[in-house]
Amino acid sequence: MNKIEFVERIVMAILDREHKHEMADPMDDSEYIPLLRRIIVSASERLVEEGFTKDEGDGLADKLYNHARKLYVESWMSHIEEDEDVELKEELIAANKTFNEHYEVAGDFQ
Repeated sequence: MNKIEFVERIVMAILDREHKHEMADPMDDSEYIPLLRRIIVSASERLVEEGFTKDEGDGLADKLYNHARKLYVESWMSHIEEDEDVELKEELIAANKTFNEHYEVAGDFQ
């Protein structure tokens, strides 16, 4: 395992732990998703500060973002009852849209 994969695994474990905490003690998406962004951006920026390329940092951020979004969408979809009259495709689109909107609104931070 190379150093980037090692960092990726550690940060994914942090994101997994935050997700478990969110499931047990939910917070508003406008707080939770920016928290995830801060974790992801911090890991990516630190990688670059430690001498890795910006492309490597961006690649890590993309993988972490996709992991965090996957956890969020899976959680959203798990709350839909099988017998509910809901269009699953529409819910999937809504879940991704909600995550993306909160992630982008969080913007960069100092």
